[in-house]
Amino acid sequence: MKRAFAFFLWLHVFVWLSGCALVALVSPPKSAEKKLFREVRYVMGTLLEVSLYHEDAVLAEAFLHSAFREAERLDGLLSTYSSTSEISRFNNGEDPIALTEATCALIREGKDIGMRTGGAFALTVRPLVELWEAAKRRKSLPPSERLKDSKNLVGDGSIHLTDDCILASSDEYKLSIETGGIGKGFAVDAIVSLLERYQVEDVFISFGLSSVFASGAPPGKDGWRLLIAFPGSEPLGTVIIRDQALSASSALGRTFEIGDTVYGHIIDPVTGYPLRRQSFGIVVSPSATEAEVLSKVLLLRGEEAVKDFNVEYFLHSGTREVHSNSFFIEN
Repeated sequence: MKRAFAFFLWLHVFVWLSGCALVALVSPPKSAEKKLFREVRYVMGTLLEVSLYHEDAVLAEAFLHSAFREAERLDGLLSTYSSTSEISRFNNGEDPIALTEATCALIREGKDIGMRTGGAFALTVRPLVELWEAAKRRKSLPPSERLKDSKNLVGDGSIHLTDDCILASSDEYKLSIETGGIGKGFAVDAIVSLLERYQVEDVFISFGLSSVFASGAPPGKDGWRLLIAFPGSEPLGTVIIRDQALSASSALGRTFEIGDTVYGHIIDPVTGYPLRRQSFGIVVSPSATEAEVLSKVLLLRGEEAVKDFNVEYFLHSGTREVHSNSFFIEN
């Protein structure tokens, strides 16, 4: 079953986030000095939007081009859909493999977050992803032995990554890496770093259904104001972020049915099963990588799993709402 979502388009900047509609409420600049430049392209299997304010149109277009070129470069390294990417080459048997600095950094950060969340996030979850993709096509549950075997292949503690970025599986079994729950956030952070080196101050980035980053602010504003609305409900309100990333996830953002049960796209690396009950999570962090991963961990494990991170969060599960004191949604 596929869910149909209605999203909003208001003023200049529109953000999609994994079953959550976020609209950046941007007023036209009162000053003639800075103008808004915006571009959207299809990268990593979804839409990447970059908006920035700048005085010089030629430079602004060059900065946008560089941002998309960086995203495309990372897609070429991290994609599991391209047989020539470093991740696919490793998954397909080139083990050990010498990684570029970017892929190496993603593996290090993903492994670290996975350890800090007690395995609620795992780069090595790909065997379970493939198992449930096959189950979805067959419209039948995976055999219990296959599920058990796939779970035994999941465990980021078995990732061997040397200081000089040589990636290898453990001696016991071959690992398979999945970048779907971290790659877009990682790419957003890379674009932010690139534009910071160009001294571009006022930027808004939205990558597909998972990650946004707001740097600086529109002219005359304190930050980027986002309207938050989950499917099937009235908008919750607005938040203002500046120099922060925000990621929102929905347990049943993309679904399929087997029998009478609806399954979501987020798989628990420990139980081996996809989420089956609707919930929504939002995480705000200085890091888009961290925000993207933890918005899913929040759905899997609840607020206790993210309390040790320097993040703000909001969790809505059925009729129950849990949110930290630091995260505030204006009505």
